[in-house]
Amino acid sequence: MPTLDLLLAAVGALGVVSVALALVSRRLRSLPVTEPLVGLLLGIALGQAGILGGSGALGWDDAQRDTLLLESSRLLLAASVMAAALRFPTDQLRSLVRPVAWLLVVVMPVAALVSGALALTLGLPLALAAVVGACLSPTDPVLAASVVTGDAAEKSLPKRVRDLLTAQSGVNDGLALPLVAITITLALTPRETGHELLLLTWEVLGAVVIGVVLGLATAAGRRIATREHDLDSGPTLMLTLLLALAALGVADLAGTGDVLAVF
Repeated sequence: MPTLDLLLAAVGALGVVSVALALVSRRLRSLPVTEPLVGLLLGIALGQAGILGGSGALGWDDAQRDTLLLESSRLLLAASVMAAALRFPTDQLRSLVRPVAWLLVVVMPVAALVSGALALTLGLPLALAAVVGACLSPTDPVLAASVVTGDAAEKSLPKRVRDLLTAQSGVNDGLALPLVAITITLALTPRETGHELLLLTWEVLGAVVIGVVLGLATAAGRRIATREHDLDSGPTLMLTLLLALAALGVADLAGTGDVLAVF
């Protein structure tokens, strides 16, 4: 069977699994199992089957497989942080600024230090352990969504806590970039360090500018387009997904933090 047919078959199988998860998600959440965990187990099964490996049925080499997984992960993360950003109105952000800042400035670096220290116990070099700690410190928005949404979350967690976890999970996936970049920069020579710091500044500030400009432009366009009729949930969802892809692409072309731009 041609590779394209196998690829389409694999995408179709994943689509069927996604639809099945959506249909049983309410019952699934009554068990000690979440959708991300099911997805993780499915990914392990596909990996063990060798479907995406160089010797697997699709016949891709390691570079092609890694590129596919990386870009798919970026698209999923972009959609996830967009969903996190849209989960509560912007007028609620003011009350969350102080606790979110505390989590980002204090808790996230402490989490990075703890994770890095644990990585050192595994025998990793100091620089690599620091990078591992920085990569593990952010809260994943996909996992956070499974905790803060649903009937069980609404019954057991106060709304302020759910909003705080949502905001923090979206922000720190973009702002973890400086933490990761700084740990990498520490392993470079002094000449390289200056260049990397300038690049890091552009990646962060440029991403914020791109995200704000695209968001304001889209909001203005939406107001013009809906003067007579409001968009229903379907077009609104499509608009936000397309906006996430646009921000991801523009930020990537500009060499800035694309996930931060999306949020």
